[in-house]
Parts: sequence; structure tokens; C-alpha cells
Amino acid sequence: MEQFAVIDDELKSFSACLESLARMVVFTKLDLPIAQRAFSLCKQAFTNRGIKVIAVSSITGQGIEELKRAFYQLVREVKSTQKSAFAAGRQF
Repeated sequence: MEQFAVIDDELKSFSACLESLARMVVFTKLDLPIAQRAFSLCKQAFTNRGIKVIAVSSITGQGIEELKRAFYQLVREVKSTQKSAFAAGRQF
């Protein structure tokens, strides 16, 4: 969570508009027990902040379809936000 907070602060300092964009955290290597534990410990904290959380494993394929759908939806949201920001005269 600390590493996420550092990255989040960096994005906010770069542009205030970035703070309002949708975000997603992806946990990888879910086929490993340590990754499963990290996911179960952190998922709720991210969810409470309104951040979508997905866990995937490239070995088993778990979560890959969900990740593709989530990326598609996120891109749609960002495009919509950018159009609104452009209309309002804001820049990213």
C-alpha cells in the first residue's frame, strides 16, 4: 500500500486532473500462495478507496477475461473524461 501511495502522490503532483481519473490495481501471479495472501490483505483497502482491483494468473488464466473487460471499460471512462476535460479547457 505504501508503494501505491507514493505513485498516487506523484500522479497528483503532476496534474490535478489525474486524481479524478479512474484507476485499477492488478495483482499478478495469483497462482502463488504469497500473491493470493497479498491480494486478500489489500483488496478491501483499494476497494474502499474506489479503486478497481483484479487478480490474475498468466499460468492458469484466472482473471484474464475480467482484466480485459476492465481495461476496456477503463479506456471508455478515460476517453469520456478527456472529452469533458477538453470541453472545460483542462489539460492532462
